[in-house]
Amino acid sequence: MGNVNSVAIQNKHGIPQFVSVVRDREHVVSGTETGTDVNTAVVQIVDVTPANVEVDDVFTILAGGVAVATYTAVAATVQDVVEGLQLAWETDKAAVAAANPSISWVADVTATEDDTKVILTGDSAFFFAVTGTAVDGGGTDTQTITIAVSQGNSTSDITNSTSHILGTQSVSFDKTSGTVVYAGITLDIDSVDISRFLAGDKIETTFNVSAVTEIASATLKLGTDASNYNEFTIDDSEMDAGWNTIAKSLSESVSTGNGWTPSAIRYVEFYFTFDAITDVLADALLDSVVAKAV
Repeated sequence: MGNVNSVAIQNKHGIPQFVSVVRDREHVVSGTETGTDVNTAVVQIVDVTPANVEVDDVFTILAGGVAVATYTAVAATVQDVVEGLQLAWETDKAAVAAANPSISWVADVTATEDDTKVILTGDSAFFFAVTGTAVDGGGTDTQTITIAVSQGNSTSDITNSTSHILGTQSVSFDKTSGTVVYAGITLDIDSVDISRFLAGDKIETTFNVSAVTEIASATLKLGTDASNYNEFTIDDSEMDAGWNTIAKSLSESVSTGNGWTPSAIRYVEFYFTFDAITDVLADALLDSVVAKAV
């Protein structure tokens, strides 16, 4: 198959990735390591709601166990706390992100408030998770803080799997019961050149699913970035439970924005569209995407 080069890169969350590039009859443009969650048009929104507030109660929003915003109530009102937490998040997020690379994404989340809750919104479509604590300040110990995702994708547990076809690993992810029907991953990769392939040549996508009964389709996007790409659609009728390698002609793709630049493929997105937001699927695997001459 020719020489294989392993290129180490990092995604926006600082997670190492390795993209294998085969420069002979086949050209692997993604696969083998961890990516970020699917970048659809849906940004994630998380509501943070305090309750039973008393003066001196301490409320904190954390990311990855690190406190990003902390506020001590000076009035026994929810409005006082949400205004304080919103200001604390916006004031401190850049410094917290810089000091904690594993949660650098906090700098890309904007906090607003509506007097009843803090609203955390991703600046672009990526997955994030926060937790909260509410500590009694000396009165009645009934204070609470609730975290709820009001909008976002349904991708979780993105990790590496040793189950694979090409390379050394695949990317594993779950579809949870969320607020949208999408679940998948994105990869920002070092530039890959597929310009030598013709319209009748194939893009092969290899993936594994335990069941297809609740999947409506799969989508593969290849491009220069999340706004300029060519898109391939795989219908559920083309899939089986287990490993699938689905080939699509380059001419079958539909372009968005300026479309892809075949000599500079840097962005890969792969996701499933499910029949309902409540559908779940564990351990979906993306193994590889290959441009192949026929």
